[in-house]
Amino acid sequence: MVPNRTFYGDSSQPITLNVHRVNQIINGYDEDLNRIFNNRQFTVDPTPLGSKTMYVRPIRRDSIKIRLSDNLGLEFLRKLKDPNDKDMKTLDAFVKYFNGIRVSAGSNAQFAFGAKDSLVIRMYYKKPDLFLRSKNFDITMGAKTHHYNQISVDRTGTVLKDLAAKKQLHSSLTGNAAYSLYIGGAITKVRFNSIRDLLKIPNYTKIIRATLVVRPLKGSYSPNFALPPQLRLASTNVNNQIGFDLAFFVNGSSNPQYGSLEVDYLYGENTSYAYDVTNYVALIAGDPSISNNNGLLMLPPSPSMETTFNRLVVGNKSNPLGKMELLIVYAAVK
Repeated sequence: MVPNRTFYGDSSQPITLNVHRVNQIINGYDEDLNRIFNNRQFTVDPTPLGSKTMYVRPIRRDSIKIRLSDNLGLEFLRKLKDPNDKDMKTLDAFVKYFNGIRVSAGSNAQFAFGAKDSLVIRMYYKKPDLFLRSKNFDITMGAKTHHYNQISVDRTGTVLKDLAAKKQLHSSLTGNAAYSLYIGGAITKVRFNSIRDLLKIPNYTKIIRATLVVRPLKGSYSPNFALPPQLRLASTNVNNQIGFDLAFFVNGSSNPQYGSLEVDYLYGENTSYAYDVTNYVALIAGDPSISNNNGLLMLPPSPSMETTFNRLVVGNKSNPLGKMELLIVYAAVK
């Protein structure tokens, strides 16, 4: 494998990579045979074909080489030598015979990295001649039509252990914090439950400006485990379906908001995202028909939603390590 220079986490730590043979034919869904969601799983042989603990240098793009089982090589060699065996004569026949391999990291992995789409299984063998000649035979796997990335999450023993069952957890049940790792199935939802209390202010007339300030928890991020460089705000309903993105308008044109992240790695005091939510807050404050279970989701930009491991941890009003705040400027008549 060859890294593609994308990674997240601490690459200074060694990582164990395991290669297993897949036991099932990998195919898509009945309605679309070319589509596989990244939570799909297929069974593999429990005995690895190969395993290696190493340091991966994703920026240098050094090739990652893992020696596989000699039995697999002998199996391939027998088929290639047999003129009546058709399993390795064409790509279609090979895909039907060899279900594929799974490359996965050990349980102590401290980072994730991406690899180029082409993965090669190289078989080395000797060919009789006047002298024995060393030869190799390459089987290229991982083309775009024959691979997918599967993401699994184990939240056992964490504050999010009940998230899959309940679909939504209040931050008071998760250590007064909310978590976002979109690729891992966790998204921060922001609700303004008491916003209509503005209407109780004497002589209140209207909201002039509302700014949402999101402060990541101190100690929850570092240069290795960096924050998402951009997060958009999208409206959502009681079922957490993604709606429209909140935008700001300049000269009549709509512009997406990504939070304008500022990072303070030294003290952590000034790290924050900020969003103009004036129109949204004014809408929900003045319309009692809008459910309090609606809200805003903090999401990565659409092109990176399924490939970004950056994570965010934010606090509610009871968390001293980083509170989310809604700053409102309003007008009142005396």
